[in-house]
Amino acid sequence: MELYSHLNSIVIDKPSLFEHLAVDSLHALLKPALQQALFVFTQRYPRSLLWIYSKFDTLYFILHLIVESYYLSEWGASFAEHFYGLKRSVSKPWRSIAREKLDRFVLLKSLIGLCILPHLQSELDRLHEKWNQSHLFQDFLHENVSFVIFMAK
Repeated sequence: MELYSHLNSIVIDKPSLFEHLAVDSLHALLKPALQQALFVFTQRYPRSLLWIYSKFDTLYFILHLIVESYYLSEWGASFAEHFYGLKRSVSKPWRSIAREKLDRFVLLKSLIGLCILPHLQSELDRLHEKWNQSHLFQDFLHENVSFVIFMAK
């Protein structure tokens, strides 16, 4: 603590780079961890959990949206930010700093950034991969059919 004695409380209250990295890594690892756990349970109970596993992305999106909206409205932080003790604040000069709850516009922007845009990105990535694989297969099939026709002549 002697090293930090020259710092005022404003600097100490700001989150460090390591806290931001921890929040980002928790956001990134939560979905694969839940998907792997569901995969293991689906292998154990395939009859009752196979439909959940097949619709995991949509169900995760809905659950993530509900959890994040709850944490943003109640705690003023996302799930991962609250886990690490961080809070979101709006820095406007006319607004009182003591206010903990976020207004609706800030909450909506946060939900769009936390849930909706990552879900859209994953869906577009999946569609791009599917489209790319189908065109690669068609190109492969076209090249092989041309080669077979050439060899038959």
